[in-house]
Amino acid sequence: MPKRHRFTTDRVRRTFSPPPEGATTSSGKPITQAFYWDEQTEGFGLVVSESNRSFIVQRWVDGKTRRVTLGRVGGAWKNRHVPADWRTDDVCSLKAAREAARKVYNHLGDDEPITATAVEPAPLPTPTLREAIDFHAENMRHKECEEDNIENVAYTLGLHVGDWIDLPLGDITKEMCDERHKAITADGKPTTANNVFDRLRAVWNTIAQKRNGIPENPARSITRNKPGKSVTALPWDELPAWADRTNKIKNPIRRDLWWFILFTGLRSTDACTVRWEHLNLTDKTIKKDFGHGEVVIEPGCIHRPKPKGGVDKAFTVPLCKLALSILRRRKADNQRDFGGHDRGWVWPANSRKGHVFPKGLKESEYWRDDEGKQRKRGVSVHPHKLRHTFKTAGYEAGVPKLDLDILTNHTKPSSNDVGERYITPSVEHLRKQVDLAADFLLAKTGRTPVESIRRYPRVAQSDRASDS
Repeated sequence: MPKRHRFTTDRVRRTFSPPPEGATTSSGKPITQAFYWDEQTEGFGLVVSESNRSFIVQRWVDGKTRRVTLGRVGGAWKNRHVPADWRTDDVCSLKAAREAARKVYNHLGDDEPITATAVEPAPLPTPTLREAIDFHAENMRHKECEEDNIENVAYTLGLHVGDWIDLPLGDITKEMCDERHKAITADGKPTTANNVFDRLRAVWNTIAQKRNGIPENPARSITRNKPGKSVTALPWDELPAWADRTNKIKNPIRRDLWWFILFTGLRSTDACTVRWEHLNLTDKTIKKDFGHGEVVIEPGCIHRPKPKGGVDKAFTVPLCKLALSILRRRKADNQRDFGGHDRGWVWPANSRKGHVFPKGLKESEYWRDDEGKQRKRGVSVHPHKLRHTFKTAGYEAGVPKLDLDILTNHTKPSSNDVGERYITPSVEHLRKQVDLAADFLLAKTGRTPVESIRRYPRVAQSDRASDS
């Protein structure tokens, strides 16, 4: 007798899993569905595959198994199997399916087919934009996307189309999207306008792929604004002035962070979210497990467990000597200024996450002029500009393009050369290349990062330390 389970709404949606990948029968045929049976209602069950979850009813009749599908979990009823007067809900919820299952089970032993009284089901209610955003967020979590990116979708849409949030999707028209896109653009935010409707389109597409009856995506009709001037590397003749301004930034944590980005080429999110456990500042190889298998971190290397692209793009690369010296000094300063209470972050702040936020890396940082007066002119570059600068420096220093792609976590291979797929440079080889790029940058900069001039004990207590 098959094992029975306690069915709850949450369990039927999340707990019961499809068959393990590669599972086969004794004859070698692949197993694509898993069956679970309710302990409360006779013959009532759940069938789960990779793409579907449906309620079923099964009964042994005259020496044969009779099985019918009631409908998808939380979705439409199977019209020919469940007459309308047997349904207590418009959708196939657990409660409604269980009640219908009792009637279907009793009817399976009759000679008359169930389809005799079947009628067309009532149309499913169109979800609201809020429900669609929540659905999209769950889908992103299933893909193991960064929580900040997930929250950014709801934040961006709430900020710019918040008055639509409780409207059914069918009430959001192409005309509304076009007018709002133009209004945001007219407010001097053409890139923001594009981003808002990129997110709306993604939310809409996600729920349309999983639910029936979703209206046409109105965000697809938007005429996107032309992209602004793309980010480029900092010209070499401007690099010394950038270094001078950066060395005058008041907050030593943020000052070190700007230099760290320049000499690693990391994306701003990857740089801001470094934890001490992601680094190996010792002279011995260490092994860590960040929840996705054991990772080997060689001496002088950094591991990014969840970069752009998610855990599938995790990477470990060596750091140049200057970056390592910045980190060692920062660890000592954090210990000195916070007594070890930096919560594990290399760049601590009193933010929601406990670290400096990428968006908090403003193009204008606070610094003091030669007379000690506070100024707000600062570095005057976007953080991503420093990533371009690092990669340009490596190229001009003679670092092979494949090595540069690996050091900056760009897709490998970076060309159509299939042979690159077979190349996995050693850590020592990459260490030489990153030092080559760093030496080139140092020569062009003509400056080095200044050390903390004084103790800065209030940085962790207030993120305003970056702005005051």
